Amino acid sequence: MPKILKTIFSTCDFHANEKYDAFVDSIGTVFEVDKLSSSLKDFSAKITSHLIGEIMFVRCDTKGQEFLRSSHKIANDGIDHYLVQLFRKGGTFNLVNESFGDENHIVVIDASKPWRAKNKDFDVITLVLPRRILSPKLLAPDGHHGRTISFGTPLGKLLADYILSLYQNLDQLDPGEAMALLSPTVDLVALTLNSFEAKSFAQTIFDDKSLEDQTTREVIKRFIDINLHHTDLNLEFISSGLKKSRADLYRNFQIDGGIATYIRDRRLTVAHRRVTQTSSSIGKIAHSVGFSSESVFTRSFKKKFGLNPSETRKKAMIEALHRDTKSDTSKWESWLQAL
Repeated sequence: MPKILKTIFSTCDFHANEKYDAFVDSIGTVFEVDKLSSSLKDFSAKITSHLIGEIMFVRCDTKGQEFLRSSHKIANDGIDHYLVQLFRKGGTFNLVNESFGDENHIVVIDASKPWRAKNKDFDVITLVLPRRILSPKLLAPDGHHGRTISFGTPLGKLLADYILSLYQNLDQLDPGEAMALLSPTVDLVALTLNSFEAKSFAQTIFDDKSLEDQTTREVIKRFIDINLHHTDLNLEFISSGLKKSRADLYRNFQIDGGIATYIRDRRLTVAHRRVTQTSSSIGKIAHSVGFSSESVFTRSFKKKFGLNPSETRKKAMIEALHRDTKSDTSKWESWLQAL
């Protein structure tokens, strides 16, 4: 019987003095790591991954350490997925908002946003859902980063039981059966997350105002991307171009710290990709995302990413060369980047 695509990374395949570096290299597809809680000689890690169409299950069992997604890494790797984590052992402490998730919680990470957390020795199953398949079903696509979902809630318990049961049966399912479960899986995650945005279950399904706000936000975001090169792209520009009130714009981007903050971050994120993925001059890139001055662009870029554009380009070239020398489409890292 055909099997679901599966790959296993294990430090058992490496010499003792190579184990941690090999793990850092592998998990580095998603996270930078720091502050290992155990000694290097005691370190062990295993990452088991299954690929089902457009989603992945990734189980990671390893020692306690800190996990980081910096603004630089987010812009550089382009991974734009939701990570729905179910801890079978241990837990994670979000160092940004000081929240904790353990064996009694599901933790949601939006990979498009910065993350820093300290994990105890842990065993976690992560359901990886690309933004393009989950976001259209959410009332607040950008509002779930760092969310913890308690098993004490009916939907939280249902989702946890479902993820665990599905994961435990992946090796027995044929690819066709697994693919048939893709849509129900996405729908259950969306229903659970939407329950936080609605005052009642009925609102989750029927609140036209919430759905209207979601649609409005997506329209505004597309308008911003189309007009990113305009130096005068601001509240008035958008309000006039889309015939939207200031109140609509404020409400839809309150979670981002305001629309001006969203525009600035979007300019820099797009610029980062152009710096690392094209050979265009820094000045040309600055102007292409709406900066009238290369010097202002460089200062803003370094403030957000920690390196100036030239340093970032050099680092990206070194990292790309490193990836090319060990490219293997059978590895979970390649699957994750290709989702």
